[in-house]
Amino acid sequence: MDLSTSALLFSALLSPLAMADWQLDLGLEINRPNLQRITNSSASLVLGEDTLVFNSIDNQSQVQAWAELKNIDAENVEIAFRVTEEGGGKIRILCAPTIITKLNNLESYMVSDSSANETVKLSVEVISS
Repeated sequence: MDLSTSALLFSALLSPLAMADWQLDLGLEINRPNLQRITNSSASLVLGEDTLVFNSIDNQSQVQAWAELKNIDAENVEIAFRVTEEGGGKIRILCAPTIITKLNNLESYMVSDSSANETVKLSVEVISS
């Protein structure tokens, strides 16, 4: 068996799900007394890779959202998120959920911190392209 035949057999064995391209559409909303950020962002995801989906810098802080496609099968998509804020030399995790959803399905996640009078909301949709 030559190298090209081996490569063809190997690629045929791979699941079509593993070979697909995955597009993440993310809505991020942060609300607190001195800050309101509402944004939409899109990024391509690769299984097992941490991807920067959103990065915003202003006078007070830098907010970043990262996503990692953890698992995908015929039923569900599992994505780990991490939303951080850096300001005044400190990095703070605003939320770090793992969301399980279905393809082409809008899923929302919200976390509130009453002591900081703050809410963070993620709206997530994964599309195969």
